[in-house]
This record gives sequence, structure tokens and C-alpha cells, in this order.
Amino acid sequence: DDESLILDSIKMVLKENFGDGYSIETAESGDDALELIEELMRDKIEIPILISDYVMPGIKGDEFLIQAHNMIPETLKIMLTGQADLRGVENVINHATLYRFLSKPWTTEDFVLTIGEALKSFAQARQIRIQNRELEISENKYKELVENSLDIIFSLDKEERIRTINQSITRILRYKPKNL
Repeated sequence: DDESLILDSIKMVLKENFGDGYSIETAESGDDALELIEELMRDKIEIPILISDYVMPGIKGDEFLIQAHNMIPETLKIMLTGQADLRGVENVINHATLYRFLSKPWTTEDFVLTIGEALKSFAQARQIRIQNRELEISENKYKELVENSLDIIFSLDKEERIRTINQSITRILRYKPKNL
């Protein structure tokens, strides 16, 4: 946001409700915020949420959120403004996966609830990404074990036809199935 009074108010509400577990950074322009994102990325600091006004010096909030999305797509984006036009909001929805739009003046309860739910959503998405990576690693290890086994390993379909078979059949029986 380009208004220091609003930035201070937002920062105070966030610190009161979420300050123990999170560092809260502010910027008065989109360009400053992009530089801050680059710095945090260099330091390998995760950014769960970006909150942006629509009207800022330099670039508008929708353009900022789209550029930020290209840098940190997993980060949830919230637009908090009283002056955004429909095209700006639509632009963020279509190109930066807008999590939520809050109009000014906002209520503290709605703001805190939105941020709390966004943090939960971000944590769940992160957990899913981690579990998917672990599953992929496990699957690759399993495939490697099956393919490098000294035994013939195969699976059958309901009609008891061979669906898959490992490459040991080539070594042991000197037979190469069509699908290997």
C-alpha cells in the first residue's frame, strides 16, 4: 500500500494475530515489493501471502500481483483496496490466482479470518507438495527395484493377461515382449 497509515494498521493487526509465527514485511510500492520478494527468495524465505492495494505508485496492484505470481506462484494473493476496477480484479484472477479480494474499509474480523484461512490453505498446499515429492521418490525407488530385480515380476489384469512385466524376462528367458 502507498499509505503508511494503512500499512501501519495492517502490520499492527497482523502482528497482534499472527506475529509469533511470521515475519511481516511492508512496501509502499510495487517495485519496492518486487525487490523485497527477490531478497526473500535469495534468502530462501517462504512467502505464504501477499496483500496488495490496487492503486500504488509505479505499477498497479494487479500488475504487481501478476509479476509476483510469476516469481512465487505458490504464494496466496489478496487484493485489499477501495479503488480497483473490475478489469484489474479480473486480471489478477485470470493471471495470478487471486485468493481473495477485500474492499476498503475492511473489518478487522474479516481481515483476520481471511489471513488465518489463507495461512491454513498455504500450509495444506505445501504439505501436499511435500507428500507428492515423497511419493514420487518412493515410486521411483520401487520402479528401480522392480526393474533391477533378478526375478521376473509381472502383473495380470482381470482376464489374467500380463499387464506389466519387468525387464528380467529378457535376461532370464531371452525374450523381449513388444511393450518393453
